[in-house]
Amino acid sequence: MKKLFLALICFIIFTGSALAAPFLVCDSQLDVDEYIVVFDGTEEVVPYNDAGGYVVLKDLAGITEGDHNVSVKAKNIWGESSEVPFVFTKALPGIPQGTRLKK
Repeated sequence: MKKLFLALICFIIFTGSALAAPFLVCDSQLDVDEYIVVFDGTEEVVPYNDAGGYVVLKDLAGITEGDHNVSVKAKNIWGESSEVPFVFTKALPGIPQGTRLKK
């Protein structure tokens, strides 16, 4: 039973670390209850959760290659901030060039 429990704990720890970077993050700030993130036209509300100086807004591990449009607004009971829009590109590296044998 002890071995099963230990194996289960190890499984949870290692599979949790497999869901890793990259992340869309924001610096921690005061008086925020949640963020409104619009990623490629899809809106998502993310509760404020300080992760040691920053807030994780979205896990980007499974996004498609190409350009992505994002905007973020902070929100509390009094209203919303102005949005911060930006664009980024997921680009895979090019094919290695000049691969050959050399004497």
